[in-house]
Amino acid sequence: MVVFRNLNFPIWQRQTVIKTILPNTLITLPSDKTISIGDNTDIIISVVGPGLFSQKWLSRPDIKCDTCPLINVRPTTTTKYFITSQSDNGCRNMDSIKVIVINISGPTLVVSNDTIVCTDGTATLQILNYNPNYTYIWDKKCQGTGLL
Repeated sequence: MVVFRNLNFPIWQRQTVIKTILPNTLITLPSDKTISIGDNTDIIISVVGPGLFSQKWLSRPDIKCDTCPLINVRPTTTTKYFITSQSDNGCRNMDSIKVIVINISGPTLVVSNDTIVCTDGTATLQILNYNPNYTYIWDKKCQGTGLL
């Protein structure tokens, strides 16, 4: 309801205005991410909405699939990635995530001279340029690939 006063009349007038608000999509992105220069990161989005809808990442050279809910990016500078969605009713939505690139390379791992390790064996790893201010996580996706 809208209440207004017409300056030609000393009384307040009321008028009901009905507006239809069309349902829109909801985009959910993770929090902004921070990576070291040379690293990559996954960005996973979720888009939900009424009826049919489309989603698309705004074009960037490092995005290989602009309609995929999961992209892997390796920016060389801090970059903002934008995702758009559109409902079948024409409503549009946009959100973004920032990938902050710090200009410090990650740690370098040095393997002991004995690089062949048998099952249940061990190998010594040394971390060069270790920084106690960072958290280091072992990436289990690389197991068996010959990469550390």
